[in-house]
Formats: sequence, structure tokens, C-alpha cells
Amino acid sequence: EAAGRRVIPCVLTLHQPRASIWRMLDSFVLLSPGGRVAYSGERADAVEYFASLGYQCPVETNPAEFFIDLVSVDTEDPIQAAKDEGRIEHIVSAY
Repeated sequence: EAAGRRVIPCVLTLHQPRASIWRMLDSFVLLSPGGRVAYSGERADAVEYFASLGYQCPVETNPAEFFIDLVSVDTEDPIQAAKDEGRIEHIVSAY
């Protein structure tokens, strides 16, 4: 609240915040493996943005968890890893 009243930018790192914390954010940066930017913008616009790329966030799903899943690679399964890397390349290229 203090930062908002004083118009002070606040930067922090969160990994899969719970839904109540997620809703407090104004904007966020989503990084993919290698530090490539997959999204940077308003939190309120992100679900629609990813839907426009073909990645619809399921109902009742915390968007923060969904976005992390979009840029994660399953390293245990080579076939799935290749699919994940293709998806991530699509997302990063679109941004």
C-alpha cells in the first residue's frame, strides 16, 4: 500500500504465487528457459494474450500456475520436452 500511495515501483520475484497474491499484481514479466521474455505486461491482459496465441487458461486454474506451465520443459520425457520447447519457441517468438 505504501508503495502505491507514494507511486514507488516495486520489483520482486515470485514463483507460482497463490491466486490471492496473483490478483494483487499490476504487471509481471514471464521468463522462459534461458531468460528469454515470454510476456511482459499487465496482469489483467495476460490471460487474453495467451488465449490469442492458442493457450487458453482453464477455468478454476490459477493463471500464475498456468503461465509457469507454459514455459516449463519436462526434462524426464524427451518426446514431451521437444513439444514443450516448440511451445516455448512459439510463445517467445510471438512476444
